[in-house]
Amino acid sequence: MKKVPVTEIEDGMLLAKPILGTDGKILLAPGVELKATMSSRLRNWGVVIVNILEERDDTSEEKENKLNKLEMTFEQVLENPNMKLIYDAVKKHIMDSE
Repeated sequence: MKKVPVTEIEDGMLLAKPILGTDGKILLAPGVELKATMSSRLRNWGVVIVNILEERDDTSEEKENKLNKLEMTFEQVLENPNMKLIYDAVKKHIMDSE
């Protein structure tokens, strides 16, 4: 994921994170294909930077593979509360990375 100023949006870029209105409602959802012409609308909404998916972002299959490897690595030690905390933190990181 990379941050791109709305003035540099190019046709075909994919939104990585939602764009929220001031009321917290989703204006544009992740995965929406952007167009350069959307720049002025986004600026009117007060948006100056958008999060864009990069080609190297993890696919669902890659995430699944990472999660499986994580589970196999920690399966013998999850009874230990400290190891469980580490496992949970790494799992959250994998899930949150787009």
